[in-house]
Amino acid sequence: SPWRSRWLAGTKPSASSGSSTTTPEPFTSVTYAVDTDTPSKVTDVNGSGVVVELPLEAEGFVPASHLERQGDPTQTYAVGDELDLRVIRLDRNDRQIILSETAKRMAAQRAERHAERSEKSKARQEEQRAVRDYQKSSSGPATLGELSGLAALRDQLAAEEEEAMEDFEDDI
Repeated sequence: SPWRSRWLAGTKPSASSGSSTTTPEPFTSVTYAVDTDTPSKVTDVNGSGVVVELPLEAEGFVPASHLERQGDPTQTYAVGDELDLRVIRLDRNDRQIILSETAKRMAAQRAERHAERSEKSKARQEEQRAVRDYQKSSSGPATLGELSGLAALRDQLAAEEEEAMEDFEDDI
């Protein structure tokens, strides 16, 4: 592909003269890592995906299967579009940075689910601590109202635990 051949040669076409000029080596001047996010700007669109310019004039490729907008990339993306992407493959030998819109979205969704589970877990631990503290502080036999309240709390905790297990199984 044209982006790969330019990269392998270590050159990038000059906008002013149309000739090739040497640009900084993206693998030595800029450090990109797998699973990191980066802004980009579309510089070329073809049926197999889009070529993007990354910060500090590095170049990467987003395969069509990793683009959010469905359909032919030449119909859904244009030169100049700004995209937020995630690095999914970095091959120093082949001098390729492969990026993905879909991986960035899925990572954000996983982080959101994790935060929700963590928040629910903290709330559950607080409730359990409150029950233990109450049980320690209560004197004498429990009243009917107290038993009813504890039964409702037990049912609520069981439902939350079941929901957490379902979320966990969804992630697997």
